[in-house]
Amino acid sequence: MTHERDELHRRIETRVDEMLENGWMQEATKLHGMNLPDHAPAKKALGYRELFRVIQGELTMEQAREKIKTATRQYAKRQMTWFRSQREVVMLKTPTPKEVESALGLNHE
Repeated sequence: MTHERDELHRRIETRVDEMLENGWMQEATKLHGMNLPDHAPAKKALGYRELFRVIQGELTMEQAREKIKTATRQYAKRQMTWFRSQREVVMLKTPTPKEVESALGLNHE
């Protein structure tokens, strides 16, 4: 289980970094400029709260990045706890990209 958790944490870190590199902050800036009401889902969505705080000068980008990663890991842990409590749920291992390609018949070996 520790290996799976380490892999999940690595994937969360990579995904957050990729999203930030691919325009997440620009999207958050656009949403922030819409003056959404406090009850709007975007104001409460994971990651956007932290990015809005960057825009407002309350956090640096690096602080926000780390807070997003931490909050995402905590959310994933809550999800896993809930899934384990469900009797009908069957947990599957996340396949590697190579395994997906193989299953789809895309391996070119």
